[in-house]
Amino acid sequence: MEWYAENRARLLRRYPGQYVAIVGRAVIDHDRDFEALADRVFGRLGVRPLFMPRVTSDAPVARAR
Repeated sequence: MEWYAENRARLLRRYPGQYVAIVGRAVIDHDRDFEALADRVFGRLGVRPLFMPRVTSDAPVARAR
């Protein structure tokens, strides 16, 4: 979450309005549809801690599945 906050401006230029899946300090996938992203990421990695915010200029909103 801290990495996202530090890099939000850069991510906003690359992924505006999209959800990004962040593991560690890297974006591993992105999509405009949260459910599609979650299905792909959890299907590939299994259930594990990760952060999937929607990239906006507003403060991030946490979503849990």
